[in-house]
Amino acid sequence: MKNVVPAIMAISLSFAFTSSLPAQSRNTQRTQVVMANSGRLDLNATLIDLDRISQATQIDIASLNVDKWKSGWKTGFTKDGSHTQQAQQIAGSLRRNLANALPDLIRDVQNSRGNISTTFKLYDDVSLVCEALDSLINASEASGHKGDAASLNNDYSALTRVRRSLSNYIQQSSAAWETRGKAPSASFS
Repeated sequence: MKNVVPAIMAISLSFAFTSSLPAQSRNTQRTQVVMANSGRLDLNATLIDLDRISQATQIDIASLNVDKWKSGWKTGFTKDGSHTQQAQQIAGSLRRNLANALPDLIRDVQNSRGNISTTFKLYDDVSLVCEALDSLINASEASGHKGDAASLNNDYSALTRVRRSLSNYIQQSSAAWETRGKAPSASFS
């Protein structure tokens, strides 16, 4: 079924932040990072890939036809349609995010030329999209048509690959920023 893989990301700006974000992996392949000849992450290629994946995901969500799913669980214990209604809400939220918020955040990162805090905002939004997409996949597997989850699984895998690329970029950029001596050392008690 699902493998739970913890993704740990540390960012140090004026002090060290450490957060642990659990990520569910639906793909056994290792994530690959788009690298430029210099070995640094090519953020522009990642942003172009994210825009392409976002558009494909919007098409896949629009083709779900959640309103035609059967109500309740497969076992038929409930027939109130709450699962279908929840899936419709998740799909609507994803469509709005992918059509409005995500393109604006991509544009902000491009305009800021990869500013760490701006890129982290994009990373955070992509993480939220991955979580919502995972919920929609689960709902699709439970109540939807068999083929609905397959295309969403591909979108989920592609988005987690992009999320990992953004994480690597943030780590590389913050490490480079710290080595230039611009990051004050913080003391923790």
